[in-house]
Amino acid sequence: MAKTLYRSVFSVVSFILLMLFVPNAADAQLTDITQTANSVAVSLNPRYPRPLQQFTISVENYSIDISRAEISWYIDDVLIERGVARKQFTTKMGELGSVTNVRVELRTANGGIILKEISLEAIDVNLIWEADTVTPPFYRGKPLATITAPITVTAIPNFYENGVALNPGELIYKWKHNYEPLEDKSGFGMSTLSFTGANLFNEDFVTVEVSNLDNTLAMERTLILRPSDPVIAFYPVNPLSGANYQHALSEEIDLTEQEIVLEAVPYYFSRQSYEDDTLHFTWLLNGATVESNPDQQRWITLRQEGGSGQARVTAEVSDPNNRFLSLAQSILINFGLAGLTF
Repeated sequence: MAKTLYRSVFSVVSFILLMLFVPNAADAQLTDITQTANSVAVSLNPRYPRPLQQFTISVENYSIDISRAEISWYIDDVLIERGVARKQFTTKMGELGSVTNVRVELRTANGGIILKEISLEAIDVNLIWEADTVTPPFYRGKPLATITAPITVTAIPNFYENGVALNPGELIYKWKHNYEPLEDKSGFGMSTLSFTGANLFNEDFVTVEVSNLDNTLAMERTLILRPSDPVIAFYPVNPLSGANYQHALSEEIDLTEQEIVLEAVPYYFSRQSYEDDTLHFTWLLNGATVESNPDQQRWITLRQEGGSGQARVTAEVSDPNNRFLSLAQSILINFGLAGLTF
C-alpha cells in the first residue's frame, strides 16, 4: 500500500492517495500503476463551496483510460454512487465547521485500485463594506457608496480546523480590486481594504482569498459595489429644538403657519466635505435664486404674506471636491394667505 497525504479544503490542497496492488502482479506493473495514481487530479466546482452549498467533484487522469474504469464515490465511508466512467459526483457541503469526507475509488482494467480521499471542512468568509458618506443623526439605514466615495471592505472569516475555530487575525488575506492583485494591502492579518470608489458608470469588484498559514484551508469571496445616487431630503426646523430628523417632509406640503424653516439634508455626500462645511448650497424659489439663512446655508426661512397659491422651493447641493456629486431636489409648498417670501 502506497499512501500520500493530500487534504483538500475547497481549493483541493491535500489528498490521500492509496494504492492497493494485486498480490500476483509483476513489479514493473506495480511501478506503472503507482505513476498513474500520482497523476490523478481532483477538482471542485465551484472551487470554494460554502457551507450547505451543492458542489461537484471531478476526477481526471490522462495516463490511464479512465473512461473504462469503474468509479465508486463514498461519503463518510457510505457508498453513494458507482459506475463505469462516473467521473463526476455532486453532493452538498455540511454545516459551518463540519467535515465531509469524500472518497473516490477507481478500479482499473488491470485490476488495480486507485483511491483518493478528500476531507472538506465547511468554512466561510463574508465581506462587509462601509462608505464614509454622510447621513443625518438617528438615521437607521446604511450610508451608501456614491461616486468616488471612500470605501472600506472587511473580511470576516469563519475558519475551522478539526472542529476548532481559527483566529481571524492569524490568517492570510490576498486582496484584488477590479481584478488587480494588491500586494501591498495583502498579507498576514490584513483583513480590511480601503479604496476610493468607482467613477461615473463604473463599479468596483473586490475579491479576497483567505487561507491559513500552512495553506491547507482556503476560501474566496467577491463583492460587487455599484455607486448609489445621492439624495436630498427636507426637514422642518424648530427654532428652539432644531431640525426634526425623525420625519422628512414629503414632496408637497401645506404651509399652515405664518413661517417655516426648512433644512436641506444631503445623504451620501462625502462625510469629510460635510464636516468641513465645504458643500455648496443654492436655494431657488420658482426657479429664481434666493438668499439662504445667513448663519446656516442648509436652512431657508419661508413666510406667508397674503393670498394663496403654490411655490416650488429647490435646494441644489454640490461638492467642490468631487465634480461628480451635484444634485437638485424640490419641494412644492401650498400656502393659504398670499405670496411666499424668504
